[in-house]
Amino acid sequence: MSYGMDALSYLLENTATSGALFMSRMTPYEVPGYLAIVVQGGTLGKGTTASIQLGVYPKVPEDFRARCVWALDYIPQGKVVTVPDFLDAIGAGVTYAQTLPRWMATAKAVGKPVHRVLTTNLTAPSWCSEATAMLVDEQVFDPRNARFDLTQELWF
Repeated sequence: MSYGMDALSYLLENTATSGALFMSRMTPYEVPGYLAIVVQGGTLGKGTTASIQLGVYPKVPEDFRARCVWALDYIPQGKVVTVPDFLDAIGAGVTYAQTLPRWMATAKAVGKPVHRVLTTNLTAPSWCSEATAMLVDEQVFDPRNARFDLTQELWF
């Protein structure tokens, strides 16, 4: 797909420092729900077109519960993420902390590694009381040394 200068100018202006944005913020050439990543900088002039390649990255679920289950697969064995960092990584924010145990119960029921998401104090969460033992099986003896940047993994 190709988009005109208004949309591309907006994209370039708003990605200069962050490197990515949701194109659904763009008007009038809107591509809702797609994450744009600038892979090569440069100057665009009148008549310049750009190519948008769909399907390069896996589709991110729109529903937070589904996104929770999806994101768990990106936490490697032997690594941990705190609840606030996990919520931030999936775009849910800390206001969803009360809902997270239900999402994790759903994920646990389908065999996802919910034991890798720990409390702020790096202790076992309510949805996985056996997290400490499971992490020891993964050679994690001190979770402070096993922190993982899930946001970086998912979005950059």
